Amino acid sequence: MARYRLHSLYQRMGLIGAPGTVTAQGMPSPLSVLLRFVASRLRRGKSVAPNDFSTRVMRLAAELEIDVPEPMTLVGGELRWHSTGVQCQAGDRVMLLACGRLYLSRALDVGLGPNSALWYRFGEGKVQKALSEATILTADCDGELQLIAVAPGDFATTTGDIDEVAQPPLPLTGTMAVIPVPALADAELLARARQSAPELFADVAEAQPLPEGWKDLWRMGQGRIFSTNGCGEISCRICGDVGIVQYPIDLPLDDALTLNWAWMAESLPSDLPENIQATHDYLSIAVEFDNGLDLTYMWSTELAEGTIFQCPLPWWDQRETHWVLRNDHEKLGHWLQERRSLLADYRRAIGGEPPERVVAVWLIANSVFQRGEGRCRYRDIGFDNADGHHPVWTVAQGAAESAS
Repeated sequence: MARYRLHSLYQRMGLIGAPGTVTAQGMPSPLSVLLRFVASRLRRGKSVAPNDFSTRVMRLAAELEIDVPEPMTLVGGELRWHSTGVQCQAGDRVMLLACGRLYLSRALDVGLGPNSALWYRFGEGKVQKALSEATILTADCDGELQLIAVAPGDFATTTGDIDEVAQPPLPLTGTMAVIPVPALADAELLARARQSAPELFADVAEAQPLPEGWKDLWRMGQGRIFSTNGCGEISCRICGDVGIVQYPIDLPLDDALTLNWAWMAESLPSDLPENIQATHDYLSIAVEFDNGLDLTYMWSTELAEGTIFQCPLPWWDQRETHWVLRNDHEKLGHWLQERRSLLADYRRAIGGEPPERVVAVWLIANSVFQRGEGRCRYRDIGFDNADGHHPVWTVAQGAAESAS
Protein backbone atom coordinates (compact mmCIF):
# COMPACT_ATOMS: atom_id res chain seq x y z
CA MET A 1 0.00 0.00 0.00
CA ALA A 2 2.81 2.43 0.89
CA ARG A 3 4.53 1.71 -2.44
CA TYR A 4 1.25 2.38 -4.30
CA ARG A 5 0.80 5.70 -2.50
CA LEU A 6 4.35 6.77 -3.37
CA HIS A 7 3.82 5.82 -7.00
CA SER A 8 0.60 7.88 -7.08
CA LEU A 9 2.43 10.83 -5.55
CA TYR A 10 5.24 10.63 -8.10
CA GLN A 11 2.64 10.46 -10.90
CA ARG A 12 0.90 13.60 -9.62
CA MET A 13 4.29 15.33 -9.51
CA GLY A 14 4.81 14.47 -13.18
CA LEU A 15 7.92 12.37 -12.51
CA ILE A 16 6.74 8.98 -13.81
CA GLY A 17 3.90 7.42 -15.74
CA ALA A 18 1.44 4.61 -15.06
CA PRO A 19 2.81 1.51 -13.31
CA GLY A 20 3.57 -1.56 -15.38
CA THR A 21 2.38 -5.07 -14.71
CA VAL A 22 5.80 -6.00 -13.29
CA THR A 23 7.00 -4.02 -10.26
CA ALA A 24 10.37 -2.36 -10.82
CA GLN A 25 13.02 -3.39 -8.32
CA GLY A 26 16.17 -1.67 -7.09
CA MET A 27 15.60 1.69 -8.75
CA PRO A 28 16.54 5.00 -7.13
CA SER A 29 13.72 7.09 -5.73
CA PRO A 30 12.21 9.34 -8.43
CA LEU A 31 12.36 12.23 -5.96
CA SER A 32 16.10 11.75 -5.34
CA VAL A 33 16.74 11.68 -9.09
CA LEU A 34 14.69 14.86 -9.49
CA LEU A 35 16.74 16.66 -6.83
CA ARG A 36 19.98 15.67 -8.58
CA PHE A 37 18.51 16.85 -11.88
CA VAL A 38 17.51 20.23 -10.44
CA ALA A 39 21.00 20.71 -8.99
CA SER A 40 22.59 19.93 -12.36
CA ARG A 41 20.34 22.39 -14.21
CA LEU A 42 20.90 25.24 -11.77
CA ARG A 43 24.64 24.96 -12.47
CA ARG A 44 23.98 25.09 -16.19
CA GLY A 45 24.54 28.22 -18.23
CA LYS A 46 21.38 29.45 -19.90
CA SER A 47 21.26 29.43 -23.69
CA VAL A 48 19.86 32.68 -25.03
CA ALA A 49 18.49 32.86 -28.57
CA PRO A 50 19.42 35.99 -30.56
CA ASN A 51 16.65 38.55 -30.36
CA ASP A 52 17.46 40.09 -33.74
CA PHE A 53 16.82 36.92 -35.78
CA SER A 54 14.02 38.43 -37.87
CA THR A 55 15.98 41.62 -38.48
CA ARG A 56 19.00 39.72 -39.75
CA VAL A 57 16.87 37.60 -42.11
CA MET A 58 15.15 40.69 -43.53
CA ARG A 59 18.50 42.43 -43.97
CA LEU A 60 19.84 39.39 -45.80
CA ALA A 61 16.75 39.25 -48.04
CA ALA A 62 17.27 42.89 -49.01
CA GLU A 63 20.94 42.25 -49.78
CA LEU A 64 20.12 39.25 -51.99
CA GLU A 65 17.08 40.99 -53.49
CA ILE A 66 14.69 38.14 -52.69
CA ASP A 67 11.17 38.18 -51.34
CA VAL A 68 10.40 36.62 -47.96
CA PRO A 69 7.11 36.38 -46.06
CA GLU A 70 6.56 38.30 -42.86
CA PRO A 71 8.19 36.61 -39.84
CA MET A 72 5.87 34.35 -37.88
CA THR A 73 5.80 33.81 -34.13
CA LEU A 74 4.73 30.37 -32.96
CA VAL A 75 3.67 30.23 -29.32
CA GLY A 76 4.05 27.19 -27.09
CA GLY A 77 0.69 25.78 -26.05
CA GLU A 78 -1.10 27.30 -29.06
CA LEU A 79 -2.29 24.07 -30.60
CA ARG A 80 -3.21 25.19 -34.10
CA TRP A 81 -1.68 25.17 -37.54
CA HIS A 82 -0.51 28.50 -38.98
CA SER A 83 -0.70 29.45 -42.65
CA THR A 84 2.49 30.82 -44.18
CA GLY A 85 1.07 32.01 -47.50
CA VAL A 86 3.73 29.95 -49.31
CA GLN A 87 2.02 27.85 -51.99
CA CYS A 88 3.96 24.86 -53.29
CA GLN A 89 3.66 22.04 -55.77
CA ALA A 90 4.89 18.54 -55.04
CA GLY A 91 8.69 18.51 -55.30
CA ASP A 92 9.15 22.23 -54.58
CA ARG A 93 11.82 23.06 -52.03
CA VAL A 94 11.70 25.73 -49.31
CA MET A 95 14.29 26.93 -46.80
CA LEU A 96 12.75 27.18 -43.32
CA LEU A 97 14.65 29.39 -40.88
CA ALA A 98 13.79 29.29 -37.19
CA CYS A 99 15.01 30.55 -33.83
CA GLY A 100 13.81 30.12 -30.26
CA ARG A 101 12.81 27.42 -27.82
CA LEU A 102 9.64 26.03 -26.24
CA TYR A 103 10.01 25.21 -22.55
CA LEU A 104 8.74 22.53 -20.27
CA SER A 105 10.60 24.43 -17.53
CA ARG A 106 12.31 27.71 -18.32
CA ALA A 107 13.85 27.90 -14.84
CA LEU A 108 15.58 24.54 -15.34
CA ASP A 109 16.33 25.17 -19.02
CA VAL A 110 14.32 22.15 -20.18
CA GLY A 111 13.19 23.13 -23.63
CA LEU A 112 12.72 21.99 -27.21
CA GLY A 113 14.39 23.64 -30.17
CA PRO A 114 13.21 23.71 -33.80
CA ASN A 115 14.71 20.26 -34.44
CA SER A 116 12.27 18.67 -31.99
CA ALA A 117 9.26 21.02 -31.73
CA LEU A 118 8.81 22.74 -35.13
CA TRP A 119 6.53 20.80 -37.49
CA TYR A 120 5.25 21.43 -40.99
CA ARG A 121 2.94 20.03 -43.63
CA PHE A 122 2.04 20.91 -47.20
CA GLY A 123 -1.70 21.11 -47.84
CA GLU A 124 -3.28 17.98 -46.40
CA GLY A 125 -0.01 16.05 -46.56
CA LYS A 126 1.84 14.18 -43.85
CA VAL A 127 3.14 16.03 -40.82
CA GLN A 128 6.94 16.29 -40.73
CA LYS A 129 9.52 17.81 -38.39
CA ALA A 130 12.16 20.46 -39.01
CA LEU A 131 15.71 19.18 -38.67
CA SER A 132 17.56 22.28 -37.46
CA GLU A 133 17.35 26.07 -37.37
CA ALA A 134 17.87 26.02 -41.16
CA THR A 135 15.99 23.15 -42.83
CA ILE A 136 15.43 22.59 -46.55
CA LEU A 137 11.91 21.20 -46.96
CA THR A 138 10.59 19.28 -49.98
CA ALA A 139 6.84 19.37 -50.60
CA ASP A 140 5.29 15.89 -50.63
CA CYS A 141 2.10 17.18 -52.26
CA ASP A 142 0.53 20.34 -53.66
CA GLY A 143 -0.65 22.88 -51.12
CA GLU A 144 0.22 25.68 -48.73
CA LEU A 145 3.08 25.32 -46.28
CA GLN A 146 1.67 25.28 -42.73
CA LEU A 147 3.53 25.35 -39.42
CA ILE A 148 2.92 24.42 -35.79
CA ALA A 149 5.08 24.24 -32.65
CA VAL A 150 4.33 21.24 -30.41
CA ALA A 151 6.23 18.46 -28.65
CA PRO A 152 7.05 15.18 -30.41
CA GLY A 153 4.24 12.69 -29.92
CA ASP A 154 1.48 15.28 -29.52
CA PHE A 155 -0.23 14.40 -32.81
CA ALA A 156 -3.09 11.93 -32.98
CA THR A 157 -2.93 11.41 -36.78
CA THR A 158 -0.29 11.48 -39.50
CA THR A 159 -1.85 14.64 -40.96
CA GLY A 160 -1.36 16.62 -37.76
CA ASP A 161 -4.64 16.44 -35.86
CA ILE A 162 -4.41 16.92 -32.08
CA ASP A 163 -6.81 15.21 -29.67
CA GLU A 164 -6.47 17.13 -26.39
CA VAL A 165 -8.79 14.74 -24.52
CA ALA A 166 -7.46 11.35 -25.61
CA GLN A 167 -3.84 12.48 -25.75
CA PRO A 168 -3.17 15.69 -23.76
CA PRO A 169 -0.23 17.62 -25.28
CA LEU A 170 2.77 18.52 -23.17
CA PRO A 171 2.40 21.99 -21.58
CA LEU A 172 4.91 24.22 -23.37
CA THR A 173 5.69 27.92 -23.01
CA GLY A 174 7.96 30.20 -24.99
CA THR A 175 8.06 31.20 -28.65
CA MET A 176 9.78 30.44 -31.94
CA ALA A 177 10.38 32.95 -34.70
CA VAL A 178 10.00 31.25 -38.08
CA ILE A 179 10.53 32.49 -41.64
CA PRO A 180 10.06 30.33 -44.76
CA VAL A 181 12.29 31.48 -47.64
CA PRO A 182 11.65 29.53 -50.87
CA ALA A 183 14.42 31.30 -52.79
CA LEU A 184 17.15 30.07 -50.43
CA ALA A 185 16.58 26.45 -51.45
CA ASP A 186 18.53 27.40 -54.57
CA ALA A 187 22.13 26.26 -54.17
CA GLU A 188 23.71 29.40 -55.67
CA LEU A 189 21.64 31.80 -53.57
CA LEU A 190 22.23 29.68 -50.45
CA ALA A 191 26.00 29.87 -51.00
CA ARG A 192 25.81 33.66 -51.18
CA ALA A 193 23.59 33.76 -48.08
CA ARG A 194 26.08 31.66 -46.12
CA GLN A 195 28.83 34.10 -46.96
CA SER A 196 26.76 37.10 -45.91
CA ALA A 197 25.17 35.65 -42.76
CA PRO A 198 27.06 32.49 -41.71
CA GLU A 199 25.46 32.51 -38.24
CA LEU A 200 22.04 31.85 -39.82
CA PHE A 201 23.26 28.87 -41.82
CA ALA A 202 25.73 27.15 -39.50
CA ASP A 203 23.71 23.93 -39.67
CA VAL A 204 21.72 23.61 -42.90
CA ALA A 205 19.82 20.31 -42.85
CA GLU A 206 17.89 18.30 -45.40
CA ALA A 207 16.23 14.91 -44.94
CA GLN A 208 18.37 11.95 -46.00
CA PRO A 209 17.24 8.41 -46.86
CA LEU A 210 17.31 5.82 -44.12
CA PRO A 211 18.84 2.35 -44.53
CA GLU A 212 16.90 0.00 -46.79
CA GLY A 213 13.56 -1.01 -45.28
CA TRP A 214 13.70 1.36 -42.29
CA LYS A 215 11.24 4.21 -41.69
CA ASP A 216 10.83 7.00 -39.16
CA LEU A 217 8.11 6.61 -36.55
CA TRP A 218 5.89 9.47 -37.66
CA ARG A 219 5.03 10.52 -34.10
CA MET A 220 8.66 11.43 -33.50
CA GLY A 221 9.21 12.90 -36.97
CA GLN A 222 12.05 12.53 -39.40
CA GLY A 223 15.54 13.34 -38.26
CA ARG A 224 19.26 13.09 -38.88
CA ILE A 225 19.93 10.87 -35.89
CA PHE A 226 20.37 7.56 -37.71
CA SER A 227 22.56 7.03 -40.77
CA THR A 228 24.72 4.39 -42.43
CA ASN A 229 28.50 4.50 -42.51
CA GLY A 230 29.21 2.18 -45.44
CA CYS A 231 30.39 -0.68 -43.21
CA GLY A 232 27.07 -2.45 -42.74
CA GLU A 233 26.38 -0.43 -39.61
CA ILE A 234 23.74 2.06 -38.53
CA SER A 235 25.26 5.01 -36.71
CA CYS A 236 23.31 7.01 -34.15
CA ARG A 237 24.28 10.49 -32.99
CA ILE A 238 21.86 12.60 -30.98
CA CYS A 239 21.97 15.94 -29.18
CA GLY A 240 18.79 17.75 -28.11
CA ASP A 241 16.50 15.68 -30.31
CA VAL A 242 14.45 12.48 -30.31
CA GLY A 243 13.95 9.83 -32.95
CA ILE A 244 12.71 6.31 -33.53
CA VAL A 245 13.27 4.29 -36.69
CA GLN A 246 11.43 1.05 -37.38
CA TYR A 247 12.02 -2.04 -39.50
CA PRO A 248 8.93 -4.22 -40.17
CA ILE A 249 9.08 -7.88 -39.16
CA ASP A 250 6.41 -10.58 -39.12
CA LEU A 251 7.50 -13.54 -37.01
CA PRO A 252 5.66 -15.75 -34.50
CA LEU A 253 6.55 -15.11 -30.85
CA ASP A 254 7.51 -18.53 -29.56
CA ASP A 255 10.21 -20.12 -27.42
CA ALA A 256 12.58 -20.40 -30.38
CA LEU A 257 12.54 -16.71 -31.38
CA THR A 258 15.60 -14.66 -30.46
CA LEU A 259 16.69 -11.12 -31.28
CA ASN A 260 20.41 -10.82 -31.99
CA TRP A 261 22.52 -7.71 -32.54
CA ALA A 262 25.83 -6.04 -31.84
CA TRP A 263 26.14 -2.49 -30.58
CA MET A 264 28.85 -0.12 -29.51
CA ALA A 265 27.73 2.78 -27.34
CA GLU A 266 30.35 5.52 -27.38
CA SER A 267 28.63 8.13 -25.17
CA LEU A 268 25.34 8.25 -23.26
CA PRO A 269 22.98 11.26 -23.41
CA SER A 270 22.19 11.30 -19.67
CA ASP A 271 24.48 11.58 -16.64
CA LEU A 272 21.59 10.67 -14.32
CA PRO A 273 19.30 7.64 -13.89
CA GLU A 274 16.75 7.62 -16.72
CA ASN A 275 13.70 6.52 -14.70
CA ILE A 276 11.92 9.91 -14.43
CA GLN A 277 10.53 12.13 -17.16
CA ALA A 278 13.11 14.91 -16.81
CA THR A 279 16.09 12.53 -17.20
CA HIS A 280 14.63 10.05 -19.68
CA ASP A 281 17.38 10.48 -22.29
CA TYR A 282 18.73 7.15 -23.53
CA LEU A 283 19.80 4.85 -26.41
CA SER A 284 18.12 1.50 -27.07
CA ILE A 285 16.92 -1.20 -29.44
CA ALA A 286 13.34 -2.45 -29.13
CA VAL A 287 10.87 -4.99 -30.47
CA GLU A 288 7.20 -4.19 -31.13
CA PHE A 289 4.51 -6.83 -30.66
CA ASP A 290 1.15 -7.24 -32.38
CA ASN A 291 -0.69 -6.13 -29.21
CA GLY A 292 0.75 -2.59 -29.56
CA LEU A 293 3.30 -2.96 -26.76
CA ASP A 294 7.08 -2.75 -27.11
CA LEU A 295 10.03 -3.94 -25.05
CA THR A 296 13.19 -1.87 -25.33
CA TYR A 297 16.71 -2.92 -24.32
CA MET A 298 18.72 0.10 -23.22
CA TRP A 299 22.05 1.37 -22.01
CA SER A 300 21.87 3.20 -18.70
CA THR A 301 24.30 5.54 -17.04
CA GLU A 302 23.51 4.32 -13.49
CA LEU A 303 20.52 1.96 -13.32
CA ALA A 304 21.57 -1.60 -12.54
CA GLU A 305 21.71 -4.15 -15.33
CA GLY A 306 18.52 -6.20 -15.28
CA THR A 307 16.38 -3.27 -14.05
CA ILE A 308 12.94 -3.32 -15.68
CA PHE A 309 10.61 -0.32 -15.53
CA GLN A 310 7.69 1.27 -17.34
CA CYS A 311 8.39 4.29 -19.52
CA PRO A 312 7.87 7.44 -17.40
CA LEU A 313 6.50 9.53 -20.30
CA PRO A 314 2.77 10.12 -20.93
CA TRP A 315 1.21 7.92 -23.64
CA TRP A 316 4.34 5.78 -23.73
CA ASP A 317 3.71 4.60 -20.17
CA GLN A 318 0.78 2.60 -21.57
CA ARG A 319 2.90 0.93 -24.23
CA GLU A 320 6.62 0.73 -23.50
CA THR A 321 8.68 -1.27 -21.01
CA HIS A 322 12.41 -0.67 -20.49
CA TRP A 323 15.02 -3.32 -19.71
CA VAL A 324 18.49 -2.10 -18.71
CA LEU A 325 20.88 -4.40 -20.52
CA ARG A 326 24.16 -2.50 -20.11
CA ASN A 327 25.54 0.10 -17.69
CA ASP A 328 29.28 -0.57 -17.46
CA HIS A 329 31.03 2.62 -18.60
CA GLU A 330 34.25 0.68 -19.13
CA LYS A 331 32.50 -1.08 -22.02
CA LEU A 332 31.68 2.17 -23.81
CA GLY A 333 33.54 2.19 -27.11
CA HIS A 334 33.55 -1.61 -27.37
CA TRP A 335 31.41 -3.85 -29.56
CA LEU A 336 29.06 -6.05 -27.51
CA GLN A 337 27.15 -8.99 -28.94
CA GLU A 338 23.62 -9.58 -27.61
CA ARG A 339 21.08 -12.42 -27.88
CA ARG A 340 17.65 -12.25 -26.25
CA SER A 341 14.91 -14.88 -26.01
CA LEU A 342 11.90 -12.67 -26.69
CA LEU A 343 9.07 -14.77 -25.30
CA ALA A 344 10.92 -15.36 -22.01
CA ASP A 345 11.78 -11.65 -21.78
CA TYR A 346 8.16 -10.67 -22.50
CA ARG A 347 6.88 -12.91 -19.72
CA ARG A 348 9.38 -11.49 -17.24
CA ALA A 349 9.17 -7.81 -18.20
CA ILE A 350 5.52 -7.35 -19.23
CA GLY A 351 3.61 -10.45 -18.16
CA GLY A 352 0.05 -11.44 -18.91
CA GLU A 353 -1.14 -13.20 -22.04
CA PRO A 354 1.71 -13.00 -24.55
CA PRO A 355 1.08 -11.62 -28.04
CA GLU A 356 1.24 -13.86 -31.08
CA ARG A 357 3.77 -12.06 -33.25
CA VAL A 358 6.70 -9.65 -33.38
CA VAL A 359 5.92 -6.95 -35.94
CA ALA A 360 8.94 -4.59 -35.89
CA VAL A 361 12.38 -3.84 -34.51
CA TRP A 362 13.10 -0.24 -33.45
CA LEU A 363 16.15 1.88 -32.78
CA ILE A 364 15.46 4.64 -30.24
CA ALA A 365 17.44 7.71 -29.24
CA ASN A 366 16.26 10.49 -26.94
CA SER A 367 18.08 13.60 -25.74
CA VAL A 368 15.37 16.29 -25.62
CA PHE A 369 15.34 16.80 -21.86
CA GLN A 370 18.99 17.35 -20.90
CA ARG A 371 20.31 17.90 -24.46
CA GLY A 372 23.35 15.70 -23.87
CA GLU A 373 25.14 13.93 -26.69
CA GLY A 374 24.62 10.24 -27.28
CA ARG A 375 26.46 8.11 -29.84
CA CYS A 376 25.97 4.45 -30.69
CA ARG A 377 26.53 2.05 -33.60
CA TYR A 378 24.54 -1.06 -34.48
CA ARG A 379 25.28 -4.03 -36.73
CA ASP A 380 24.35 -7.70 -37.28
CA ILE A 381 20.71 -7.13 -36.31
CA GLY A 382 18.52 -10.15 -36.97
CA PHE A 383 16.13 -12.77 -35.64
CA ASP A 384 16.59 -16.51 -35.30
CA ASN A 385 13.86 -19.13 -34.94
CA ALA A 386 13.14 -22.71 -35.97
CA ASP A 387 12.95 -21.61 -39.62
CA GLY A 388 16.44 -20.09 -39.61
CA HIS A 389 17.97 -16.63 -39.61
CA HIS A 390 16.03 -13.48 -40.57
CA PRO A 391 18.43 -10.57 -41.15
CA VAL A 392 17.57 -6.89 -40.77
CA TRP A 393 19.11 -4.55 -43.34
CA THR A 394 21.63 -2.06 -41.96
CA VAL A 395 23.01 -0.75 -45.27
CA ALA A 396 22.15 2.35 -47.29
CA GLN A 397 19.41 2.15 -49.91
CA GLY A 398 21.79 2.57 -52.81
CA ALA A 399 24.11 -0.12 -51.50
CA ALA A 400 21.20 -2.51 -50.93
CA GLU A 401 19.93 -1.96 -54.47
CA SER A 402 23.36 -2.57 -56.01
CA ALA A 403 23.88 -5.69 -53.87
CA SER A 404 20.62 -7.15 -55.13
